[in-house]
Amino acid sequence: MTHDFSYSRYKENQLEDTSPDNQQQRILDYFFLFVFSSLNGPYQQSIFFYICYLFRINNPKQLKTVISRAYKDRLKGHRDTIISVISPYGTKGQYLYSASRDGQIRAWDLVNREIASKLLISRYEESTTVNEDEDQPKQQTIKQNIITAATFSERSVYSGYEDGFICSKNIKSGEMLYTFIGHKQSITALHFLNVRQLVSASLDGTIRLWDTSTGICEIIFNIGFPINKMNVLPEKEIQLLYTKNTIVQLDPQRQNIIRSIQFPNIVIMSFCIHNKSLILGTLDNQIQIYDIEKLDQGNFTPTKQILGAQGWALCFAFLDQYVYVGTDDKKIKVFELKSWELKEVLLGHKDGVTCLAFANDMLYSGSYDHLIKSWNLEEIHRQIREQHLMSREDINSKRYDVYLKSLPKSKKRGGKK
Repeated sequence: MTHDFSYSRYKENQLEDTSPDNQQQRILDYFFLFVFSSLNGPYQQSIFFYICYLFRINNPKQLKTVISRAYKDRLKGHRDTIISVISPYGTKGQYLYSASRDGQIRAWDLVNREIASKLLISRYEESTTVNEDEDQPKQQTIKQNIITAATFSERSVYSGYEDGFICSKNIKSGEMLYTFIGHKQSITALHFLNVRQLVSASLDGTIRLWDTSTGICEIIFNIGFPINKMNVLPEKEIQLLYTKNTIVQLDPQRQNIIRSIQFPNIVIMSFCIHNKSLILGTLDNQIQIYDIEKLDQGNFTPTKQILGAQGWALCFAFLDQYVYVGTDDKKIKVFELKSWELKEVLLGHKDGVTCLAFANDMLYSGSYDHLIKSWNLEEIHRQIREQHLMSREDINSKRYDVYLKSLPKSKKRGGKK
């Protein structure tokens, strides 16, 4: 069974607001305009204009959100922060899986524009409180264990919770497949190392490798500090962040540490390692890029610093020659990977962007605003090309102006002979 999901369209870069409050305000605007046009004399019109101004101050109209041209539609249905969006079939896959802190998992059919399946994976625990007075009845409370991390295979969802519990379920039927018991505190990340092995990170200071076919823990890395973030380079290495300032790379095959890098003067909010570069999103709203080989030699000077942002970099995604950065200031910034020059800014979310994924030749972004939005990659690239041409024409125009100023007055256009 499938369920249609609603998605809104935007026209002329503005959100189309059809709410009752907006329609009522529009009627009042037309009424005021009619009365204003019927008044004679500037004095009467001035008084009426002042009355209208006071009315609008006490009844402000809801501001419209500016939307980038590359925006296509939104996937609506979640009721809390989107913590994960994944395309299990790659960048051209026709399905997108999403997980939210509302405890819901949704599989989106991107071609037919409908929900293929949805699943509630919240966990509830009952506890009984015994009063000292025997005459008083026992009190039972129900506590919800909130989902804190999730990842997907083609047919299953793997979810981690704030009490350290991990389980896998069939994404269509909801049938429990395996439980992964061992962590003591909240799960901060779940990723696949390969088809068989799942990697989990926790605030209890451990990294665990699990056999997904049995639920058995095969390897434990005891870091000793709460692990804030974790990334996995499939088949090769595990990358983690702990105490908000130390990056560690682990070799799961040899079970040893490749490198450990501490940044004592930086608070790291997000990170990723791409090729030979370490990319950090910091608490002071910077993006810093380091050459890993130089870091091994003790050189902690970044090769590139991106300043002037109004929010933290929360997530990174790479495709072709561009890197897409989701930020806490509601934006997705597109940089050229080679030069780290800002090429485009995507506007549309009403809160910070928490995760990014590519599917069906589109970019999908999840946010604190409970929404998943899609962006047309072809339109993004077209806008980047247009801006490049406009910039080149602007440079040529300035060069021509400089050339004209350097000529003698008699040779300038329109000059007297």
